[in-house]
Formats: sequence, structure tokens, C-alpha cells
Amino acid sequence: MKGALRWLGMYDQCLEIKDTNKLALGREIKGEYCSIGITPPSTGSLGAAGALFGVNSVTLYWDVCVPNTCKSSDLTNALNQAIQLLYTSNNTIGIQSVCSKEKQKSFADDPVSIFATIFLAIFALIILFCTLIDGFGLLNTVSDQQERFLMTLSPAGNGYANEFGNKGFIKDESEPIVTRSVPNDYVKFVDTKSNGHVNGHVQSDVSPEGVTVVSVGTDENSIVKEKGEIEKQHVENVQKEKQHQTESNVEKLVHAFSLYHNVPKLLNTHQGAGSLTCLHGIRVLSMSWVILGHTYAVYVGLADIKPIISNGLDAFKILNSAWFEAVSNGTFSVDTFFLLSGLLVAYLFLKNLKKNGLSGKMMGLFYFHRIWRLTPLYAMVIFIYVAYYNYFNGPLWPDHYYDAENCRKYWWANLLYINNLLDGTKLCLGWSWYLSNDMQMYVISPLVILPLFYLPVLGFLIIAALVGIHITVTAVEFWDIGVGPTEGGIESMERLYFRPWVRIGPFAIGLALAYILYKTKCKLNIKKPLIILLWLVSLAGLFTIVYVTFTNGKGGNEKWTKDGMAAYYSLSRPLWAITVSWIILACCTGHGGVINSILSWGAWVPLGRLTYGAYLIHIILMTIYTLTRRSLLLYSDYTTVYLFLGHWALSYGASFVLSVAFESPMMALEKIFLPSRKS
Repeated sequence: MKGALRWLGMYDQCLEIKDTNKLALGREIKGEYCSIGITPPSTGSLGAAGALFGVNSVTLYWDVCVPNTCKSSDLTNALNQAIQLLYTSNNTIGIQSVCSKEKQKSFADDPVSIFATIFLAIFALIILFCTLIDGFGLLNTVSDQQERFLMTLSPAGNGYANEFGNKGFIKDESEPIVTRSVPNDYVKFVDTKSNGHVNGHVQSDVSPEGVTVVSVGTDENSIVKEKGEIEKQHVENVQKEKQHQTESNVEKLVHAFSLYHNVPKLLNTHQGAGSLTCLHGIRVLSMSWVILGHTYAVYVGLADIKPIISNGLDAFKILNSAWFEAVSNGTFSVDTFFLLSGLLVAYLFLKNLKKNGLSGKMMGLFYFHRIWRLTPLYAMVIFIYVAYYNYFNGPLWPDHYYDAENCRKYWWANLLYINNLLDGTKLCLGWSWYLSNDMQMYVISPLVILPLFYLPVLGFLIIAALVGIHITVTAVEFWDIGVGPTEGGIESMERLYFRPWVRIGPFAIGLALAYILYKTKCKLNIKKPLIILLWLVSLAGLFTIVYVTFTNGKGGNEKWTKDGMAAYYSLSRPLWAITVSWIILACCTGHGGVINSILSWGAWVPLGRLTYGAYLIHIILMTIYTLTRRSLLLYSDYTTVYLFLGHWALSYGASFVLSVAFESPMMALEKIFLPSRKS
């Protein structure tokens, strides 16, 4: 009555049935779980419901428990014969059956899975080995955290005594301290007998002898060392600093794979001078919007995933609710990422160009770093995905999971960053079309950035041309297809969503924004009334772009004309990028107020580092959760938000593991073999 399209039965109970008495047929009988799909004759378009479920017809699934001597073909034939007797119409009723034993794969017969298991086990042992060596101080080197602590003991040093103050696994919870030059005979030092813990703050006193001392910690935990000991300690510190700087490649390799070394770096919230601090918050919030949208999409059925809800009619109602526009238009979060990509690429390139000038080495590193930054983790996720997707089960798990199967055939297109140009039915990690677009735009970006640096007028003309291409091609493609990117199946997604020429606009606007920040050095004097006006226009623009689509055939409104829809689809993404650009510009130039404080919160920094991994892994985790369920879900907003929070937390948690295990070591290896690179 509520629109359920499937009846699951008891999957595990069915498979646990076993007749060991062999009374019936003289052989052991076991239970076999089979799913029968029945597709009634089509009676026309399903309209908005079809858009919701991503189908042009309805298939009802009836799951049954039969003896394991039955095959799916037996069930299909039996039902077809029954239908021919009972149903005399010329319209065809489609029947398809699949049984659980036909979905089962043998691990022993899959060399990819075997190799992946061996490889991951070896990789895990390397990480464990390096972590133990580094953690117990067997390298006789000094970590960055220790170096900062040791520098506080230097007569001229200054820094922080925090994080890990000893060479071991005991965390030092010291407070920040700032030391100063001490030309006197006495100075108080931290008593390191108690884990190097600093219980107080730095203060300057005058000793009974009339000389200035620096006190670190409380009097009970402080000792006085004479000038000779200070000089000796300083020499030892300098020697340790040199040892750290000249450590061997073997030691650097150990650090590269050490969790003891990588975890603090990943969780560090420090933001260097000159950083565009608000971008961390924008990045994480945009990724959260992506995960929210995909949570709803998977909830009601996406690609290989059949609907998992038992009250589809209730879910259908959300299409006509105004608030849901914020979910269905979550695709604008992707345009924010394109904007950020263009901004960061150009901003860093321009600064590097001014400092070092143009050279072949610079351009080589420009491209190599991008490939090395993205590809290892990307390849590892695909590798793990391909190796293990066959070994999950459940009544909803398909007999052919095409996204993962495509990865076995077309993984090379992903690693060459051209999968967005392939037939949409051949996509591996279907959501990774974004990475290919981003890489393609990155490759051509110097053709815009160099003119911006040497001849700004030409650079802005090129940017205007790119935005014009975006608008024109989108309008032409829409006029040819006649539907939006999410309304016409895979063809409309290919032509209006996946291709770089219909996504280049926000990236180009990011290049322009980067030039403005670079030339102004993030300093703009704007009168307060104009600032208020720009903020109001920007926020109103964001709200309008997201919610104006509610007037397109929803809430009792008439459908837009074709001209109106063409204008929206071609202009909305560049306009979105322009409105977000003002937020970034205001925050980076001191006009962001409380919004900048929120977006620049230190906690966003480590989460921002994990966003790439979360992007790669989040739909895989959603898919596993969805397809291994033993029962359907009853739709409610509360349930969906609850699932979103769980998907968000697990995605970032899995990204943390991927980052410290694969991404951080790869970045460290780049610095070892390309030591001239400073970033």
C-alpha cells in the first residue's frame, strides 16, 4: 500500500535449512534463496516517480526459499508457463530469476583477490615494522616534534614543548612555551624525569645572585643548570638538528611508513602564514553536502542498487517538498570543488612563478606532483574494490555489480583520467568522473595562468572564453536532449554532467579569483555598506540558485519553458561559482566576520586533508551497507539523517586509515626522491 517493490523473506534462515536425514530424495537437501523479478507491461512514462527511482518501468521482486536442487532457470521457466496459461494479452511480462548460489564467488579461483590479500598483508607489516622502529627510538633520529621541544632548551631557541616530548609512545601534554635569549649564568630547565611534562608557563625572574633566569614549569619541577651545562646542551641540540637534517634515506623511508610519524602530521591543525584558511571549512562542508545527496540517492535506488525502502510512495512525496531542493541540488557542491581547484592551482602557481620564475623543472614538477598526489590512493581504492566486492552477500546484493565489474575492465581509463569521456555504462567508480575533469582542467591551466602573470588582459579574455564555452555548450546540449542532466538517464548525464566543456566554468572563475587574491595580497579596502550589500547579494544568490527549481513543476507550479530551463542549466553553475567566490574573497581579505571564523576553525584542517579519501570511499561504504541489508528500510527523514551521519563518520574514518597507510607514505616518498620540492 505504501509502494514497496520488494518482499525479501528471511535470507539467512533460508540458507541455514538443511535436511541431513536424506528422507525425501536420498540426498541432502539445503535451502536456496532466490529472487524473482516481475516486470509488468509498460503503460507509459512513470514521470517524477521514474526520475526518483531512476527507471522507466517498475519491477517487482518476490524472493522465495526453494530446495538447492532448483536453478534460477527452473523458476523462470515455471513462471513463464504459468503466465502463458493465465495471461492471454499480447503484452509481455518480463521474468528474471537469480539464486544466491549463482552469486557466490570462489576466493581460491580469483588471482586478483589472492594477490591483493598478500600485498595488503605485506604493506601492513611494513607499516607495523616502521612504526615500532620509529616509536621505540631505534633510529637514533629526532622527530619534528622533539626538535621543537629541544629548541626550547636552546639559549636562543623558541618554539613549543608539545605533542611528543620523548622518543617513545608516551604523549607529552606540555603547554606552549616561548623562550628568549639568556646571556646570564643561570637558567631554569624542565625536569625531564617525569615524561618531560611542563606544568607552568615561561616567566622571567631575578635570581638571588642578581642574574636573570628563565623559569619553565613550577619550582618543584625545575632545576638550575650553570652556563657550562647550558652551552653543552646547546651543542648537543645543534648536533641532533644536523643529524635530523642529514638523516639517511633508510631513516626517511622508515619515517615515511611510520604511524608514529604520520598520524601527528595528519591531525595537526596548524595553518601556515599566508594560508587561505577559510577553504578548509568550505571543502569539508561541500563534501558533507555530497555525502548527504548520495545518502538519499542510494536510499531510493542508484545505478546497481535497487530501492531498499518499503514505503516508496512516502519517499515519492519528498520530490514535491520545497526543502528537498537543498538535497536534489547538492550537485552544486561539485562546482564548489571545481572553483577551489582552479583557485588553489593558480594561486600557488602564481606565487611560485614570482619567486622562482618559469623553468622546465618547475613545469615538470607541476604535473608530476599532481599525478603523484592523486593516483596512488586512487589506484589503491580501485584495487581493493575490485579484489573484494564479490565476497559480500545478502538478498539485495546483485548477481552483477556493474560498477565494480567495470573496474576490472576499464581501470586504465580512471588512472589515465579519461573515464569521463567514455560511454557512461563503462564507468568504474561512477562518481570518479569528477577526478578526470579536475585533472584535465589542471593540465590546461598553465595556458591561462601564464597569460595572467605576464599579460593579465589576455588571461582574463581566455577565462571569459572558457566560461562562454561552458554556457554555450550546455545550452546547445540541453536544447538537443530536452531534459536536465539527472532526468534523461545516462545520455543526459554524459552530455550535461560528465564532460569537461560543461563543467569548466567554475574552474575558470577560480583562476580569476586566484589572480585577484595574488595581486591584492589578500588585502582589499572596501567600504562597509558595499561589503554588506555584496554579502546580501551573495547569500541571496546561493539561496535562489538552489530553491528556484521548486517553481519548475512542483508545488502546483507549471513546468518551465524550454528556454527557461536552458537558461538555468547553462548559467546556474557559473553563477554559483561567482557567489561562492565572494565568500572566499571576503574571508581571505578580512571581511568575513563570523563566517570566516567558522570556516577557518582549526578542526577543519585535518578533516580537509581527509576529504579526498572520503570522496573516493564514501559510496563504496554506502553500497556495502545497502546491499548487505537483510530487510527493507521504512523511509523517514530521521532515518535518512541518521544514516547520513553514520556514512559521514565512517567515510572520514576510513579515509583516515587510507591516508596514514597509503597517502602519507606516498607524499613522503616524493620528498625523499624529489628533495628540491618544498611543498
